[in-house]
Amino acid sequence: MGQGYLPFFILEADMNNITKEKYLKSIARETAKMSWPGHMNPIVKAGTKKILEEYFIGTDFPFEELWDGKSCAYSDYDKWHEEQTKAISKKVVKTNLRDQEYEARVVSAKFLNTFMHQLVKYEDFRGLYEHLHLTLDSGVHKEICENSRDVEIQKMKQENTYKISYATYMCIQKDAWNLLNDYNQKFKDTGIKLRSRIDLNAILWAGAAKGKESKN
Repeated sequence: MGQGYLPFFILEADMNNITKEKYLKSIARETAKMSWPGHMNPIVKAGTKKILEEYFIGTDFPFEELWDGKSCAYSDYDKWHEEQTKAISKKVVKTNLRDQEYEARVVSAKFLNTFMHQLVKYEDFRGLYEHLHLTLDSGVHKEICENSRDVEIQKMKQENTYKISYATYMCIQKDAWNLLNDYNQKFKDTGIKLRSRIDLNAILWAGAAKGKESKN
């Protein structure tokens, strides 16, 4: 078991009788609660947060495999991500969308991504850091499309983030690696090196915020 961060939900259990199963459930529950993206409330029905939380601590999500380092997420994260978003879509999201025009797989990807970003604060999951997907919202979506060298990606900037297909979502994720490499070239004499697509967050969020300020 790794050192450092201890989930506060561990207090729900008897510390003298703590087991691996209880500990992992505590991590999963705390991570699910902390990672819920509040701005998704208009996209999904009331009560989805609790349903998703129970999904992440249940047997349908391969949490222990991630902890033990035996998950294929460590060797082929994109394939693992595809499988998990299918499962989350089927078990949680499809029946809880407020509008069926939203793409359940992409909404599921948002929930999975925010969960995984929060999860890597625990040492035993940090091997996943470099593989994580960039979480898309409307601002980040627009920024990454505008900064892409791919003309087809550029055309996607006006699309609703949660109505694009999962295939389009993956095209954007793969293009994020190109943008990361472009920034690493710009940063090569600064001592800065981006290692994961989620390292782009600060840059893209700043661009999105600047764009909003210029409109005000």
